[in-house]
Amino acid sequence: MFELIRKIRLHLAARRYARRLGPQLRRDYGGGADYTAGQIRTAVKKCRLPARYIKLGYAAFMDEETFRMAADRSDWPDYEVLRSLYFEWVPVSSYSKPENVPENPDIWRITGSWS
Repeated sequence: MFELIRKIRLHLAARRYARRLGPQLRRDYGGGADYTAGQIRTAVKKCRLPARYIKLGYAAFMDEETFRMAADRSDWPDYEVLRSLYFEWVPVSSYSKPENVPENPDIWRITGSWS
């Protein structure tokens, strides 16, 4: 039961992140695909997004190597899943999806704890 609640909360957070974080990063730091951990943290605060899900922003705007340096070790295996989940919620008109995001990932297969 608690795992289902965690997954639902993650999906709700992904929706909020996808609608607010990308536009905020573009406004503050210009267009581009990659941003630093500090830029993402600052944008998350400005948008008043839940910081416990910052791994969504890291996965969306960092390559996998940089993600591993910024995110918790327990989140490393979920890089592709988090990235896909984020881009699933991006409004079509506001941001184009990067080429290396899988189309139909198993986004409900998220292991580890999401505290």
